[in-house]
Amino acid sequence: MVTTEKLYERVEAAYDIRLQSHELIKHKPDSSFVAKLVAESGDAYALKSLFEPPERQRFIAESERLLAERGVGLAPPVRAKDGRLFFEHEGAPYVLYEWLPGEGAPLNKPDDLLRIVELSARFHRASAGMEYPSGVQEYGHLDWREEYAQRLRSIEDWLAKEGRTKSGKKGLIAAAIPYFLKTGEMAFRELKKSAYGAYAEGSAGARTLVHGDLHNKNVLIHGGSLKLIDFEDVRYDAPSKDLIRIHSMYAKRRAFEARTFRLMLQRYLEINPLSQDVRRLVEIDLLFPHVFERTLRKKKYKKMTEEEVAFYLEHERRRTEYAKKRFFGSDASSGKEGKA
Repeated sequence: MVTTEKLYERVEAAYDIRLQSHELIKHKPDSSFVAKLVAESGDAYALKSLFEPPERQRFIAESERLLAERGVGLAPPVRAKDGRLFFEHEGAPYVLYEWLPGEGAPLNKPDDLLRIVELSARFHRASAGMEYPSGVQEYGHLDWREEYAQRLRSIEDWLAKEGRTKSGKKGLIAAAIPYFLKTGEMAFRELKKSAYGAYAEGSAGARTLVHGDLHNKNVLIHGGSLKLIDFEDVRYDAPSKDLIRIHSMYAKRRAFEARTFRLMLQRYLEINPLSQDVRRLVEIDLLFPHVFERTLRKKKYKKMTEEEVAFYLEHERRRTEYAKKRFFGSDASSGKEGKA
């Protein structure tokens, strides 16, 4: 349990400021800590800890610093007196950020989605070619070949454990699983044929960061523009990871809109053009049933009604069919590709 008074005293010593007030916003022991601090000068700050290992926290903070220097809208971390971007208290690293007031971005209309996609495209583009200080450990995503295999096994395991029910929500999901397994296996085959190995080694297209948890609550409206916050999942990976996340948030309880999906990709590529190899990886990743698998693994269907589960499954099926036909033609195994 964090001793807050001692923590705030540590902040004053580390940053050479005098605090006027402090407000605890969130504290989950050994998980997250967020407080608003106001200095006697009137400057406001956010004090955060994710209770990550120091090397991981350093990567996050240095990524935020470098991105801010390249013009990405975010709350930059403040350097302590010793020049570091974080300090440690009771064994956990803490970062002090400039306070960024604002409201969460809406995600109700296609234009709302496109604005956030544009922001992500600028962020991804700005992250290419960043050089970290010596000693900073860089973090990437799990190898997709391992990830795809794990996710497919996860779906199969759910079917073996929960799929005996032939009615209700679980019955609907069990009936849909053969389709999503088939498309997942199809995406896996395409991945094996792709340039992913060279990409993972850094020799096929520029490496870029992804936010890792891109949804509208992690985007603030500040001064009339959008700002990114909460980079705790930042890592090197292909842009599809952020596109999948934000589109899945937009698509909740909304029928699949092919035009909006197409515009999302078009707008992204206008701002951050991708090499042919990386673009193909994005298409493969958009085909893979990541969202479906996560729904099973996180048991999100438990909070849904039977009608909502049916609606959701139909949405995911339509989105998958769109990706399959647009990117791979009607049959990827034949080697014919659809329109990109």
